[in-house]
Amino acid sequence: VEENQARRLLNDLDEFRARSTKQWADEEMYAHEWLTRVFEPVVRAIPYDLRAKLEPAEVFHQVLEHRWYMSQARGRSVPLAEVLTSYINDVLRHRRDEATIMGPPTETMSLPVITGSVPVDDEDPDIDWRDLV
Repeated sequence: VEENQARRLLNDLDEFRARSTKQWADEEMYAHEWLTRVFEPVVRAIPYDLRAKLEPAEVFHQVLEHRWYMSQARGRSVPLAEVLTSYINDVLRHRRDEATIMGPPTETMSLPVITGSVPVDDEDPDIDWRDLV
C-alpha cells in the first residue's frame, strides 16, 4: 500500500475508533476490531472471480475513495454496503486483472564447468548435439 493509501486506511481506522462505543485503552484492540468488522468483510464481499483484479488493501482503499465520491455527489454519507455494491458493479467488474510481472531471478545460477575435453565425432549418430552443450 502506498503512502496515500495507507493514510486513507489509517483515517478510516481513526474514524472507526471515534465512532466506537467501546472504550479500550489499547489502540491494538481498536485496530483488531476494525480489521475484523470493517476491512475483512469488505475484502470477503468481493466475488471470487474478481479477486485477481486488485490486492485487498488496494480494493479497500478504492472502496473508501468511491464512498467519498458517492457521498459528495449525494450530499450525504452513503452506507458502506451500498458503496461496496456500487463499486463492484460499476468499477471493479470493468477493470483488467493486475499484471503479474516476473523479473529475472535474483539468485545466481551455477553452470557445470567442463574441465576435460569431450571428443566430438560429427558422424556418430548416437551423439546428440544437446548433450554437448
